[in-house]
Amino acid sequence: MFHSHRYYTVHSISKTYTNQNPTFVAEPLRRNKKLVLTALLNEISTVSNNFILVLDDYHVIDAQPVDNALTFLLEHLPQQMHLIIATREDPTLPLARLRVRDQLTEVRATDLRFTPSEAAEFLNQVMGRNPGISRTRQPVHRPTGQRAALVPLSLSLC
Repeated sequence: MFHSHRYYTVHSISKTYTNQNPTFVAEPLRRNKKLVLTALLNEISTVSNNFILVLDDYHVIDAQPVDNALTFLLEHLPQQMHLIIATREDPTLPLARLRVRDQLTEVRATDLRFTPSEAAEFLNQVMGRNPGISRTRQPVHRPTGQRAALVPLSLSLC
């Protein structure tokens, strides 16, 4: 199912889409995994514009064949394709190799968390609230000290 969705996503942006490759959807990765993935990569290479494929909640996937297929894709990623993986834990992918090649940008929870002064500035400028830094310290130091958590906080400070 995962690979079928990925296949249709690529076809939605590909200008050379035809219905001549139904086996990729009907038998995803059953017979010859590398052949199917190579065909998918060949299809991706026909896309002339840069594009981004976003895989959200990747931590939910617990299947080594999917990790293996994604690793193969990453090792042969065409230049015009960029991949974003949103996950709550490190995926079973060659992250160290990608870091060494400078092909990986990581944004961790600590990068998203506001400092107390940033939270106060956000609440003051964006939300029109002025709680003061002392009232923003506690929520900011929790794991959810991010923008999404500050909006309900600002509403409760009225």
